[in-house]
Amino acid sequence: MGTDTALKKTIKVCHIASGDLWAGAEAVLHDLLLALAADESVDAGVILLNEHILSGKLRDAGFDVEIVAEEQHGLLAIFRQLRKRLKRLMPDVVHTHRYKENILGGVAAKLVGVKHLVCTIHGMPEPLSGLKSLKSKLKFAAETFVFKRLASAIVAVSEDIARQVRPRVGKTPVVVIHNGIKLPQLAQEKEAAAQGRVTICTAGRLNPIKGYEYLIKATALLKQRDLDFELVIIGDGPLRGELEALAQELGAEGFVRFPGFNPKPLDVIASSDIFVLSSLHEGISIALLEALSLGKAVVVTNVGGNPEVVAHEKSGLLVPARDESALADAFARLLTDRELRRRLGSAGRDVIKAEFTDRVMAGKTVRLYKDLLESGRPQQS
Repeated sequence: MGTDTALKKTIKVCHIASGDLWAGAEAVLHDLLLALAADESVDAGVILLNEHILSGKLRDAGFDVEIVAEEQHGLLAIFRQLRKRLKRLMPDVVHTHRYKENILGGVAAKLVGVKHLVCTIHGMPEPLSGLKSLKSKLKFAAETFVFKRLASAIVAVSEDIARQVRPRVGKTPVVVIHNGIKLPQLAQEKEAAAQGRVTICTAGRLNPIKGYEYLIKATALLKQRDLDFELVIIGDGPLRGELEALAQELGAEGFVRFPGFNPKPLDVIASSDIFVLSSLHEGISIALLEALSLGKAVVVTNVGGNPEVVAHEKSGLLVPARDESALADAFARLLTDRELRRRLGSAGRDVIKAEFTDRVMAGKTVRLYKDLLESGRPQQS
């Protein structure tokens, strides 16, 4: 990277993100910014709307993080602050993430004369009802205006998201740039349970889109087959109490554990044998990429971006969403066939090394920035 001389100047980019959680979008932005920092052709800065884990990690990495604290400002005040700071910075490209930043950051960027706006869509909105549904529709309409009228390009993290977004954004180009991760500095392959109980692991926020109720039901079915295993669900969220109650109701509390949020889920994934995603929809899951990079056998639902990462029977097992029986059957195969776990895990690790690293992601992102500055449009969309 940094060897392309088509542009004679450094590209100045400002990313705008919420940073209120430490979830997939935040992990992606963290790894992207660190990879961009290694490219001499890009000068990347960041404005966050929250002081939280992401801001601390970026400062530790040497970034000068600017904060426009949303807990202290209303929407109009956030907009004014973003406009003021962007006018001072005057980047070549503003790159926003998620709906609030897309709307406020996008409009502010255009008002101060920033030439190019790039918006990343990390996932599709969850279905809502009542007042939340009305608010979601208003946000959707405002964001769609930004995408159609102000954005130079939309980045979708999966082909599945791109297919859903293209009809919405008019003539604005949609570019697919898969999420990538920094390859972990851990043992290439680690069998946590060479003898005895096998550990199945998953990680993510405990909300409806993750389909954890089907996962817990699947383990209850699996236990009836007299197999020795445990399920570890890393994360926290609004459904934790409900899911713990379901596990107790099904008699699964003895082999389903909820350790809560872990800032280093990779350590738990590394010590497990099988990784699972029971999601009803996914973009490109960072936890899945990390599990594959560690050589773990994976079982994932055939939704969203999952089949763009996992090839069935080659680098993992794909199952239908909302199907606890199919999950249980896939687990049974892996629990009783250690060689299958090893083969799938090895193939999955090779896929990550070739296609889903932070360097691959950053390289495609830099190419997008250069295309916009050179010709005003991405070369591929």
